[in-house]
Amino acid sequence: EKKEIKEKSKSHKEENKEKSKGKKKEKSKKKDKSDTIEKEIVNFEKQEKGVERDYDHLITVENLHKTYLLGTTAVAALRGIDLTIEKGDFIDIMGPSGSGKTTLLNLIGGLDTPTRGKIFLEGRNISMLSDNELANIRRDRIGFVFQFYNLLPQMTALENVMVPLHFSGKLSRRGKRKRSMDLLRLVGLAERSHHTPSELSG
Repeated sequence: EKKEIKEKSKSHKEENKEKSKGKKKEKSKKKDKSDTIEKEIVNFEKQEKGVERDYDHLITVENLHKTYLLGTTAVAALRGIDLTIEKGDFIDIMGPSGSGKTTLLNLIGGLDTPTRGKIFLEGRNISMLSDNELANIRRDRIGFVFQFYNLLPQMTALENVMVPLHFSGKLSRRGKRKRSMDLLRLVGLAERSHHTPSELSG
């Protein structure tokens, strides 16, 4: 009888162990599934917020809208613009005054954000980035030649070219100076590197 009771007890314990293992496996499967879903959601959100991914075009603009408020009046500067620019393309944007040329360039360049639509730069959705993130994009990925030069009048040509390199934090002072001189040499201004903007022609 004692042997029979022991065997039943042992059998019962083994049964409980198997059930416990089964529950753990089930919980593990549920957790794995939950983790996978969570990762997919996080990855999607990251992608939407501007994490880089593979891209086919240098710049892609999709259904871009920009509306300004002038007092109580809504003025549509851009309505549903679609545009694709490939690496190496040289693009002219032409149109009458007030047609939205500057607005479009400001949006693509990260100086402004759209009312609606998406802008992809190298596969990255920049239309949803914060001001600080856009500033980083402008610092590292985009160059502007403004209609009015926006040079600092008290600085030399060399010092003006060095300004954005100070913010990148990637070069030593000597490296910044060399890089800036290389750029001035590229545009034929190496000999005038120590002149202020007012002393430069054009």
